[in-house]
Amino acid sequence: MKFLITPYFKHNLLLPSCRGLLTALNEYSSTLNIKIDKQLIRWGFSPSQPKDYRPHESAHIKAEAVSDESLYEIIDKYKEIDSIPLDISDHARRAFLDNYTRNLPNTFGKSNMVYLKETPLTENIKTQIQSLINTNKKIEAQTGAFWYPDNGYMSWHTNENHTGFRIYCAYSFKEKSSYFKYRDPETKEIVTCWDDFGWNVRVFKVGRTPKDRLWHCVHSDTDRISIGFSVEE
Repeated sequence: MKFLITPYFKHNLLLPSCRGLLTALNEYSSTLNIKIDKQLIRWGFSPSQPKDYRPHESAHIKAEAVSDESLYEIIDKYKEIDSIPLDISDHARRAFLDNYTRNLPNTFGKSNMVYLKETPLTENIKTQIQSLINTNKKIEAQTGAFWYPDNGYMSWHTNENHTGFRIYCAYSFKEKSSYFKYRDPETKEIVTCWDDFGWNVRVFKVGRTPKDRLWHCVHSDTDRISIGFSVEE
């Protein structure tokens, strides 16, 4: 299992020992006899929102949605959002964002994946991650459980409507065939983190301002499962 911490994120959130987490993840993956037949997924549970799954999605659309050029265009048009006062309510901010993002490139907000339901095994993973946290911070919620099929992706986004720490466990079925890509808020460098075969655990922090906003996306040319949790700031 590989741990990846985004370079700008200096906080040592997790303890070094991860044996319990690896055991929980292996227990999870050992029960997951995935068989994809059209849109049927047998993964110990059924998809909760298969509407975002498009098995014949164009590879060109995926490439555009996660391209560096697409991000630069989004950032250029995103500047107006930074004029929103940070002290307005989350509801008012979301309403503004929902309205404004209609003017962003058509790749913004697109994805090709399936949302998966929580199971007792994902709860066990959450418990193991909580035991590894090196502070008194608590896991707030599970922020996602996704299946990315071959040709799957999630376009550039920030999650700035819910700031704080994120821990994501991603299982890739093939070596160096899927990745998590992000823009470093400090250096502005775009970094591509390829997945190893098996489990990959990433820790990063989500911000709301131009100085700490973490633009990131996901690309996959293989089956990839991703389970995420938010941790209080």
